[in-house]
Amino acid sequence: MDEMTKVMESIDGLSSMLLNKSNILLDLSTLLTEIIQSLHKISAQTNLLALNASIEAARAGVDGRGFGVVAQEIRKLSDESTNATTQARQSVTSIINEIKSIYQLSKSGREEMEKGMDIVQKTVERFNCIDQSISRVNQQKADLTSISSILKEKSAQLGTLSNFISQNRQVIAKGLDAALDVYNLPTTE
Repeated sequence: MDEMTKVMESIDGLSSMLLNKSNILLDLSTLLTEIIQSLHKISAQTNLLALNASIEAARAGVDGRGFGVVAQEIRKLSDESTNATTQARQSVTSIINEIKSIYQLSKSGREEMEKGMDIVQKTVERFNCIDQSISRVNQQKADLTSISSILKEKSAQLGTLSNFISQNRQVIAKGLDAALDVYNLPTTE
């Protein structure tokens, strides 16, 4: 029972560490979400800048063609950034959901571990009560054995005394019969 208690305490400690690590991961995931939101804002602003640059290139006419090509490339990069941040957001959301699931499982496991520890503690207490009861029964058995020995000894002494009394009765009866014969007195039979 002591070993089981130690193992359960060890598992409880590991469970606590797992809960702490889950909290740290949730905090880091929140930070990642904030970074992704910032990247999404930058992407949206870059897209807006690319649109404005395309408008200005169109206004510039032939002289703005080179600038228009750069604006289109910037827009492509902005679209790629938007797609990447969307995928990153989805991935981080999935990770957060899994971390929350792990956290809940760890929390449930810890609660079950606490219940198990309580059961083990109660079992240890019951075993201690049983052990104390066995000790009392053993003591009572020893006391009964001692009393039985004393009774056996007294019974043997009573047997000897009874034999002695019986012999004395016979001697007394013979003595009385002899005295009655000597004095010619009637017998009491």
